Amino acid sequence: MVKRKLRVLIVGDGKSNIISENFIDFLYQKNNFVFDIISFKKNFSRKYYRKVYSIPEVLTNSFKFFHSLRFFVLFIIYGSRIIRKYDIVHFHMFYSGIFFLTPFFKDNIILTIWGSDFLRSNKLKNFFLSYTLKKVKIVTCTSSDLANELVKSYPNIKNKLQVIPYILKYVGLINDNYSKRSIFKKTRIVVGSNSNYAQNHLKILNAIKLSKIKKKSIHIILPFSYGRGSENYKKKVYNYASSIGCTFEIINDRLNDDDLVELRLNSDIFINLQQSDQLSGAMLETLCANNIVITGKWLNYKSLNELGIKFYEINNFSELPNILNTINFFSKPKNRKIITNMYSPLKTLNKWSDIYESIKT
Repeated sequence: MVKRKLRVLIVGDGKSNIISENFIDFLYQKNNFVFDIISFKKNFSRKYYRKVYSIPEVLTNSFKFFHSLRFFVLFIIYGSRIIRKYDIVHFHMFYSGIFFLTPFFKDNIILTIWGSDFLRSNKLKNFFLSYTLKKVKIVTCTSSDLANELVKSYPNIKNKLQVIPYILKYVGLINDNYSKRSIFKKTRIVVGSNSNYAQNHLKILNAIKLSKIKKKSIHIILPFSYGRGSENYKKKVYNYASSIGCTFEIINDRLNDDDLVELRLNSDIFINLQQSDQLSGAMLETLCANNIVITGKWLNYKSLNELGIKFYEINNFSELPNILNTINFFSKPKNRKIITNMYSPLKTLNKWSDIYESIKT
């Protein structure tokens, strides 16, 4: 008798590389699951999904009350009709609208906390999240540091909370292609991982400008392929980068696998100073390439330190120019072995597959 594949509904941003290009890509190959998605964005690869339910993108991008209200109504209508049909419903990131779907929950709901949905929350959203956490079967996050913060705020979730990384396929690809590193005349500095203002591009660029680094010896890379930075914000970043006196480039197009691996292998420094985060895939990939990472102590990557992973940390932006002045660009950390052992895609895939198998109804 042929075993029936489990029907899984993903709820999240279909354009997210974390969901579609990493997570679903690997689980799809496992061949035990059939995936559908309720997506807040259009124009993404649908090859992994049997069915796509799209909420109009214009609604999710508007901050006007009327459009936001229409978005919530549509989300609740879609969700309440659809989630009952599936063996597993997996919410990627908490949205306030999920609270209104809790009356329709069965014992088959997974909620993955991404970080900003908890760390950048307000009192009302915290209330919605607190109630929703009581109604889900399993809660996941990607780091023990964030798990500790979640348990402090919501002690009752301790027994349903699991720490499991995202599936980071580029860790494997970087390890496999490590010998293909190139040599460039200039030091390549990557600023942030997407176009969102929360990446603090302007503060980082200002620190680079204030540093004593010879500006003609560096090349700045701004990856804007992802994120929701406004055109006005991107223009400000472009104008400020133009004033520093070094060469720079802004990456607007999505990178294919080869180009992204090339970027990670050949980034001398990655500066990750966003407002909040639980675990940065771009940071792990850069560390896997044995390149330098500068990050903020407020991001609380204590668990990476405990693993023996080496990177620079600063307390505030005023310390960044001096760090840049004193870094030895030719003395690279040796993190590749630790990263590949801890975050190998196959190991993480098996963990997620086990979670899905355990929750089936």
